[in-house]
Amino acid sequence: MPSAVQGFTPPDGFRPVDDRMWTSQHLGRGMPRGNWDEMVSTHTMHEWHFERARADGGAGISRFRTIFDSRVVAFSGEGGVRCLHDRSAARRTTRRDLSIIYTAIGSGELEIAGRSVDLSPGMFTITDSALPMTLDLPSHFRQIYFIFPRSRVLSVFPFAEEFVGVPFDRSQGLLSFFIDHLASIEHHLGTFDDAHANTVLNVTLDLLAMTLSSLDADRMITPRERQLTRIKSYIEAKLGDADLDIATIAADNGINVRYLHKIFAGTGVSVSNWIRKRRLEMCRRDLDAPALARRSVTEIALRWGFNDMSHFSKAFRREFGAGPREYRYRAKL
Repeated sequence: MPSAVQGFTPPDGFRPVDDRMWTSQHLGRGMPRGNWDEMVSTHTMHEWHFERARADGGAGISRFRTIFDSRVVAFSGEGGVRCLHDRSAARRTTRRDLSIIYTAIGSGELEIAGRSVDLSPGMFTITDSALPMTLDLPSHFRQIYFIFPRSRVLSVFPFAEEFVGVPFDRSQGLLSFFIDHLASIEHHLGTFDDAHANTVLNVTLDLLAMTLSSLDADRMITPRERQLTRIKSYIEAKLGDADLDIATIAADNGINVRYLHKIFAGTGVSVSNWIRKRRLEMCRRDLDAPALARRSVTEIALRWGFNDMSHFSKAFRREFGAGPREYRYRAKL
């Protein structure tokens, strides 16, 4: 079995292509829903659930290749399905990825980050595995997923997260060239060894950064929104620091406290409340994680910057409707 899927027992219809690639053979009508869920969840490395708009569920095929820390997945089918990466699945995500979804055939509607994105043939968008997503595929489709660790993408293009859920077609700048590049990768990737395939993915990220940066004059992201994204990323990296305060955040980002408050004012959430909500969300994620079942509630709270357990318990209850211990108990049921 290829190392990319060690620990995975494939359902009927899966087979290795070679030592680098797996494919699901044609999944026929009536294939148990669990096989569809397992196929796409395994191939994309993230939990997905399928709902069917048609009684027989249609048929489909999925194929992927792992290249070091990244993966390319080709997924096609007759349609009539809705794919859900819901809030619970997003919270259980142990690997944070940013992905390019390219639509080769058919159309789909993606909901992510409060946006509804229509994807026609030749279009792409960026997704974040930490966010809930719903993908409707009403008719025959073929989509290519380029799945990268978030850190790898941001090391090349620090503002990539600003484009999550933004649809792109051939209408502007270098987009047509980049889309042709995406379309060509699937046809040739299987012929390369790992080193050359990884080089292709490096080029893909370089082209993504160059292409989307070329749209700077035309796109809707303002300098203040870009600065907000940068500051939020800074805060995310320091959520576990109980001493993190507004003055430090402002100073480390080269602005004054008044301007920091002004940047957040447009979001409807104050800086302090945003930090509290993110810390609570991280605690909830850890309480949900089976791998952290032996870690105490106190350890989890301290890990994410809470050093007053009474305050933490009250804040958690206000946010989620149950205290942390009660929440963990319910999550196990």
